[in-house]
Amino acid sequence: MCQPTGPSCDDGCAVPSCDIGRCWSRRCWLRRWSRPWPAPVLLPVGPGDVTIRIDVTNSRFTPEALTAVAGTRVRFLLDNADPIHHELITGGPAVHARHARGTEAEHPAVPGEVSVGPNGLAMTTFTFDEVGTFEFACHLPGHYEYGMHGTIEVVADG
Repeated sequence: MCQPTGPSCDDGCAVPSCDIGRCWSRRCWLRRWSRPWPAPVLLPVGPGDVTIRIDVTNSRFTPEALTAVAGTRVRFLLDNADPIHHELITGGPAVHARHARGTEAEHPAVPGEVSVGPNGLAMTTFTFDEVGTFEFACHLPGHYEYGMHGTIEVVADG
């Protein structure tokens, strides 16, 4: 079990390091276990399994645009820096139409759908099997209209 015993961590956060030599603050955990992509990600990711970190700040997604190779399974790591709830929904038009008029405050473990609390982290996966343009969005009241959505362009392999 990690017990804070040492001086502040080497990354400069205020959390003491632990007896196994690692800081487990949110900031340091993200630095170790995720790689943020610059916005927008222009080069296609995939094929295979890929992790994409999506930052939420001021009710905006960063990056707002992604490109993936068909057949790529994307693990979305959603990092909400806002003091309010958000969600990430991805898929085709029917999925977004259902959520735009839906009343789900939180989402169960469904691929491509995840809710995240204030200042929280959440993860979901989605496999992009077909070439085309897909959307990711937050459909909580007023969020989509505020601009909380982006696109994923899925291209053929090769």
